[in-house]
Amino acid sequence: MCYYFFCNCLDISKAFPITAGILLLPISETYFYIMLFGVYYIPYVSFCFLIIGLLIKLSQNIDTSLIKKVIRILLLTVSSFCAAANGLRLVLFVFIPLFCICALKLFMGIVSHDRQFVKSHNYYFIIYSALSLVFSIFGYGFNRLFLAKRFVYFSFGDLQLFNGHKIRNVLRAEFQALGYSYESPLIIIIFAADFAVFSVIVIIYICTKWKKLPYEHVLFAEYFSFSLLGVNLCFLLTNTTTISWYFIPALIMIIPLVTVFITDGGEHTVKYVLSTLLIMFTVLMGAYNYKHFNGIDFYYYRAFPSPERQVVARFLRNNRYTSGYGTVWNVGVWTELTNGQVEMWYAYELDEDMTQKWNIPEYLQSVDHIYRKPGGKKVFAVFDADEYDSAKSLPSEISEEVFRTNLFEVCDVIN
Repeated sequence: MCYYFFCNCLDISKAFPITAGILLLPISETYFYIMLFGVYYIPYVSFCFLIIGLLIKLSQNIDTSLIKKVIRILLLTVSSFCAAANGLRLVLFVFIPLFCICALKLFMGIVSHDRQFVKSHNYYFIIYSALSLVFSIFGYGFNRLFLAKRFVYFSFGDLQLFNGHKIRNVLRAEFQALGYSYESPLIIIIFAADFAVFSVIVIIYICTKWKKLPYEHVLFAEYFSFSLLGVNLCFLLTNTTTISWYFIPALIMIIPLVTVFITDGGEHTVKYVLSTLLIMFTVLMGAYNYKHFNGIDFYYYRAFPSPERQVVARFLRNNRYTSGYGTVWNVGVWTELTNGQVEMWYAYELDEDMTQKWNIPEYLQSVDHIYRKPGGKKVFAVFDADEYDSAKSLPSEISEEVFRTNLFEVCDVIN
């Protein structure tokens, strides 16, 4: 829904069925894992589409009913608050780029001495963006003052000097997010062809149509540029670990951006040839990856709520267990399968150093889990069976095995 609304705001809704279909293709392992399998970044990307779309609609100042305008403003403020309450990620991808665009437009308006500036689209964009930025500050304040006291968040590292090694890592991560793979020569060829066609489209567009663009397309292109520049600078100038899926909220905007390019620019024959080639190469990449991923036992498949996990969850409920320990792939799924009746403590995987106590990390669970042990009359620990069998040592609190399946091991823990 957010993407359809965004396409409507950019006046490219006719291309929605095709572009929405492309969004559902596993163009890379990163995209497959984050967007299609785990759907971890769906809220982030949805907020990006919704907030930018609302700002485009409001800044156009098209004659509309007061009720519609009030609803859009309410949606903008609430969305901005909720997006920033998620943490720094969307502050980086959405609100810092908005601030930069506003600063640039305000500067250009002052320098040009344009008396009509206060009646222009840019003026309204600055006004509504400022409103969005204010509520994003409230949202981020809520995150730091309230949510951060209950949950642990990763933060960006200290600034460090710009270096060539970082440039290579950032480019590699971005290309991997877009589909590049070092393991498949065929994917390398398809990716290179896709990238070449995209580059030709961009060059033609900039050379022939840049000064004749609709306002909403210029605004979106500016947002994309600042968003991608911001996230690149973040990883280039800080010691934050560079991971390919961190770039998804910015890079996913390439799909509507290319749609805008094709819609606006070029002769009809050239436009249709280039768009057909681009769609064909992208679909080929998605089809290849779909077949390829279908035959791989990814480690994150372990988090599936499988029938055997349901058997273990039934055992825990029937025996009145209310809290226990588990490793990273065995925490959230047990909470889900017991409908929240079991509270799980995430502990690091078993290894030879885990002999005296549980090694409890600070993240992926409530902050109080670091200081508070599982309570209740009965406490359990659940492991993968092969992990349990191959462990050189076990935490000293484990007393005995109480339930076992082919894949999982449940033990009692001395409380």
